[in-house]
Amino acid sequence: EAEYLQARITVARFYAANLLPGVAGLAPAVTAGFEDLYAISPESLAG
Repeated sequence: EAEYLQARITVARFYAANLLPGVAGLAPAVTAGFEDLYAISPESLAG
């Protein structure tokens, strides 16, 4: 179990060092144009 937990910590460190710094730069792309999405009724998405 200790080896598994150490691997998880290593993955978390990699994620924090390499992926999280780019999140702030993606925020505008993720939040832009959300008005169009909310214009669709949930019923029409249900098929």
